[in-house]
Amino acid sequence: VQRYYCKNCRIKFVNGTAFKGMKNKVAAIIAALDLYFRGISLRQLAEHLELTYGIKVSHGTIYNWIKRYVQLVNKYVDGLQVNSSKRWHMDDTLVRVSGRHMVVWALLDGETRFLLALQISSKRGAEEAQTLIQKGLKATKSIPSELISDGLGSYRIAIEKEFKSKMKKDR
Repeated sequence: VQRYYCKNCRIKFVNGTAFKGMKNKVAAIIAALDLYFRGISLRQLAEHLELTYGIKVSHGTIYNWIKRYVQLVNKYVDGLQVNSSKRWHMDDTLVRVSGRHMVVWALLDGETRFLLALQISSKRGAEEAQTLIQKGLKATKSIPSELISDGLGSYRIAIEKEFKSKMKKDR
């Protein structure tokens, strides 16, 4: 990246095409982010950038790029509403965190596989499932006609509670 120096104010700057404060090529940073989210390891990315772009960066640098730009993108994405399909998929997974069992809840759009809502809780109850559905409804512009889940009874109760109230409002 071409860097400039102002002799009057003694400020260093780059042209407007580079990411602020970054000395590497924009295309290389974007490629690294894209490949990371496609499942390529950080060390493989460092090797790829060296072979493809001639840029020698450490896997730690790439990790710092990811942290920096994910935070930046999250600021803009959090307020957006998504156009989702009429079919959503709900699932929960039990994970162990610091010796405690926690439940990770996820709500995905059936067509795009876009993550509509994510929640972590200590219980697998209907209340937590209903909160997940409410988060999904806030994130999207449409109401699903189909919710697909496993046989957990909490889902059935949450769906009935959440959508009975919606159906009464629509009538």
